[in-house]
Amino acid sequence: MRKFKVVSIVLVYFFALAFTACDNGVTIGHVDGTGAGGGGGAAGNPPAVHGTPILVINRPLYLATWDANSNLVLSRHMGTHTVSGSDGMGGSGSISGGYLNFTIGTPTGLSPIGEVSLFSHLERNYGGITFSRHGVQGRTLSLSTHGGGLSGPSYSSFIISGNSFREEYVSRTYIFVSDDVVVTSPRIIPEWTGVYEAFTLNLRAGWNSFHYRDVVLETPTTPWHSTITISTADPGRPLRWLLWH
Repeated sequence: MRKFKVVSIVLVYFFALAFTACDNGVTIGHVDGTGAGGGGGAAGNPPAVHGTPILVINRPLYLATWDANSNLVLSRHMGTHTVSGSDGMGGSGSISGGYLNFTIGTPTGLSPIGEVSLFSHLERNYGGITFSRHGVQGRTLSLSTHGGGLSGPSYSSFIISGNSFREEYVSRTYIFVSDDVVVTSPRIIPEWTGVYEAFTLNLRAGWNSFHYRDVVLETPTTPWHSTITISTADPGRPLRWLLWH
């Protein structure tokens, strides 16, 4: 399991390269999410989504490409594309003028909330996930476009200083639930060196958002350790939508 986690860090590191600046051997990641199209939150993050019947996304979009030296390069995407919900979930939108615009009401293809990917993963591998009521249906948002693969909103950073490093990855998930429900999980200590902190998500009927944060630390005196937190609170990090091309 540790081997898989180390590989995942390497992959996240490539994401972080897009957001980094180097100075005397120290790599510091930072994503500037400021700009028009939604205010509030850290550095322009839109306010948290909590039980809205219609989800409206209007955010700056960045094109992610690899240059000749295998460096990841970000630039505002100025192309025009149609955007739809993946796997027939509904909704409609577009990419134009450097922005992602998308609107969706109740998605099609709802399934029991326990089958939602994050919750099912935790329950299947560790157990302990509970839901305050039975029969709640849910689905997470996934978008598709013929112009490339959409990912985000997310933030990534990687700091190397001597023999120490700190890696952080934050992503936002939009989830629709058919009824008010409280999702709880105990503190989980997996087989690999890390921990899922206990969490409580108070989800309201309609669209909600929550954040997944993974912070990895290692120093000469402290072994590699990953701490994962899941919360509906603003993560305090600027988040970006990316279009991979």
